[in-house]
Amino acid sequence: GLVLSRLSRLSADVSRIGPGGDPAAQVSMPGRDELSGLAAAINGMLAGLQDSQRSLRQARDELEIRVQERTAELAQATQPEREQRQLAERLREQTEQRLQRLTILRTIDMAITASFDLRVTLEVLLDQITVQLHVDAADILLINPQTQLLEHAASKGFRTDALHHTHLRLGQGYAGRVA
Repeated sequence: GLVLSRLSRLSADVSRIGPGGDPAAQVSMPGRDELSGLAAAINGMLAGLQDSQRSLRQARDELEIRVQERTAELAQATQPEREQRQLAERLREQTEQRLQRLTILRTIDMAITASFDLRVTLEVLLDQITVQLHVDAADILLINPQTQLLEHAASKGFRTDALHHTHLRLGQGYAGRVA
């Protein structure tokens, strides 16, 4: 009874925050058991999400200011018209690239907000990685804290399930060296 009521309360708190909810909200679960640990982990993810959203807004605002400044510089510059057009085109391309990156970050951010299921988040991340890097396949390995081994967490585009059985020591192979 007590565990189910605490679990129900935790579920209600998470549902209240839900997709599109306020990442500044917190879930409350007093105690020192697994449920309170889960609540603390959720609160940590919400705080990280809030920081990400704040950084994303700040980056967008800074980018808009830079574009306005550059546009004003171009309007006042005494360069020949051809050079001005080339510079404006480069700035437009840079702005589009940054906007695309911000859009990708927002998509990943929305996946994190919409679901606390790590698999869903990793799938969205893999989708964005393969599109952005123009690759056919990608794999995500996560470190297992107990074994200190890198283990398969998610993959996309591979024709075999062999990677699902991956266990690499830190320093082993390219992935182990990067980690």
